Amino acid sequence: MLGSILRLRPGRRDRLAFAELHLLARAVLLAILAALLSRLFWVLVTPVGPLGAWQAAEPRLLSPEAQTALLTGYDPFPAPAATLAAGGEGVTDLDLELFGTLLNRGAGTGSAIIAGDDGEQQSYAVGDEVSPGVRLAEVAFDHVVLDRGGVRERLYLDGSVPAEDAAPAAAAAGAGSEATARASIPDYQFEPRRSGSRITGIRLPVTTDPALLSVIGLRPGDVIVGVNGVPVRSQADIDQFKASLKPAARLSLDVERGATTVPIAVNL
Repeated sequence: MLGSILRLRPGRRDRLAFAELHLLARAVLLAILAALLSRLFWVLVTPVGPLGAWQAAEPRLLSPEAQTALLTGYDPFPAPAATLAAGGEGVTDLDLELFGTLLNRGAGTGSAIIAGDDGEQQSYAVGDEVSPGVRLAEVAFDHVVLDRGGVRERLYLDGSVPAEDAAPAAAAAGAGSEATARASIPDYQFEPRRSGSRITGIRLPVTTDPALLSVIGLRPGDVIVGVNGVPVRSQADIDQFKASLKPAARLSLDVERGATTVPIAVNL
C-alpha cells in the first residue's frame, strides 16, 4: 500500500497521508474514551466494603455532669481582684474629679478637664502631669487612665445626679416646685461677641460676680464659642443656650480662655 501511495502524484499522495493520520487519531481517542468509560463503570459497580462504613458517625455529646462542670468552671464576669492580679486597671483613690473628656480619634490623643482637691478645673492633655507623680496616660469616652508611678488607674465621670431635698409640701406645691428650682439658677446676662457684623461667641459682662460664673465652670473673660459641639453664630444660638440652663441640665461647652480653647462640662 505504501508503494502504491508513493507512485501517486504528490498532491494526491499528501491527501491520502493526511486522511490516514486522521483515522489513526480518531482510533486513539476512541480507545482512550473506552478506557475511561470502563474505569467509570468499574468505580460504580465496585462495593465500598474495603473502606468500611462510610455513613457519618453519630455526634458525641457531653454528659449532663460534664456540661455542668464546664459551665461552673468558667466565670464570664471575673471579680475585680482577679482582674487586678492579671494586670487590669483599678479605680483610683486620688482626690480628683473628672468633668469632661475630649477625644481626637484621628491622632489617637485627647484631653480631659480634671479638678483637684481645691475644686479648680484644669484642662490636661495626654502626657501632662495632673498632680505630683501622676500623669494623664489615656482618654476614653467616659473615663481617663492615670499613670501613678507605673501603676495605671482609672478615673470615671461622675454620672450620678444628687437627689434634691424633699420639702414637706412638695406634693402640694405642684408646678411651683419647678419654678423654685429654676429660680435657683442665676439669671445670667449674656452678650454676643461680634467680629464685624458676625456673632462669634457668648460673653458675660466683666462686672459679673465670679461666684456666679463658677456655677457653670466659667471664669472672668471666658467666651463660649460652642454648645454641645455646635458653634455659636447667631442670637438664636445664644437664646437657646440661655433656655437650656435649667435644673439637671448637662451641657458641653467650648470656651475660649486666653489663647486656648478648653472643653467644660456643665452639670446643673
